[in-house]
Amino acid sequence: MSDTALHAPSQSLGIGHVLGRTVSTFFRRFFQIAAIAIATAAIAHLIGFWLISPFIVDPDTRNFGAALSWVLGFVTSAVSAALVIQYVFDAWAEKPTRIGHYISSTAAILLPMLICQLIAAVTIAGAVLLFVLPAALTGKTALIVIMAIPGLTAGLYLAALWSAVTPAIVIERAGVRSLTRSADLTRGHRWPAFGAILVFVSFGVACKYAADLGLMSLINAVMGVS
Repeated sequence: MSDTALHAPSQSLGIGHVLGRTVSTFFRRFFQIAAIAIATAAIAHLIGFWLISPFIVDPDTRNFGAALSWVLGFVTSAVSAALVIQYVFDAWAEKPTRIGHYISSTAAILLPMLICQLIAAVTIAGAVLLFVLPAALTGKTALIVIMAIPGLTAGLYLAALWSAVTPAIVIERAGVRSLTRSADLTRGHRWPAFGAILVFVSFGVACKYAADLGLMSLINAVMGVS
């Protein structure tokens, strides 16, 4: 793969081929990918601790602090995904790790990535609520459970439909067109794509948990010394 792989809009992801190589690379480079994800989460937690925590502990600004915390988490998730995707593509080509390049490249596409991910998240949540909310208004638990089945199915389908949004932005520089590009890329591969995304999301949650534990241990150690 050439150096233009991360910048050529015409570069085709070939989602079926990508899924197989991504899973293979994930297990071969597990510790390196974990290090990138955990480092990103740890930096975000430090930012949140120093800048957002004062708002959360103050009852008058608690809601504002919670909103800032959500925004930080949303941005962190996007940044972590972009960094990992670029690392994986370099690993495919057996190139050296280029953290500085990954960071500058991520900064260049961060805004359209956040816009597309927000649109996808809101639409997925809306699809679920479209079925569940009317049932919830009736107050009948059995009806809520019944309507949750088609609601979750619709949400999972949209998640599978747009599971290639971030790779399309990062690799193909598709911008806001990545929503329609993802639909094209995942056609015929949506459930396998969603399965792979589910694995990586679970991995990301585990990395966030590890970063939480590490940060809390560090804070406790510093407070114990002081």
